[in-house]
Amino acid sequence: MGISAYLEVMEDTSLNRILDFFVTFDGVGYSPKHIAKQTNLDLETVKKIMDRLVKESFLKRTGLKKYISNIESPKFKEFKKAYWEITNREVEKFLAEEEKLVLSQ
Repeated sequence: MGISAYLEVMEDTSLNRILDFFVTFDGVGYSPKHIAKQTNLDLETVKKIMDRLVKESFLKRTGLKKYISNIESPKFKEFKKAYWEITNREVEKFLAEEEKLVLSQ
């Protein structure tokens, strides 16, 4: 998993990597092992953060020991909105810079 615009702007922490993962791959349940592999984090670190995110209503557990975004949670909704605002702003900045380069040639 490459670094996202969100992680470029915000600090690239374990927590932010996991949140980034769940916004990007929303709607499907994932095991801690899969998340650890995709985020390049230690499995124990992932498990601790996942427990915290469940307690804070960002995620919920499924019956198969997997985790899924808690799309009904006001906290998750607000985070997701902010995530896409940051991402869209960064993409717009990048495209504007590319356009300047093309026009200057």
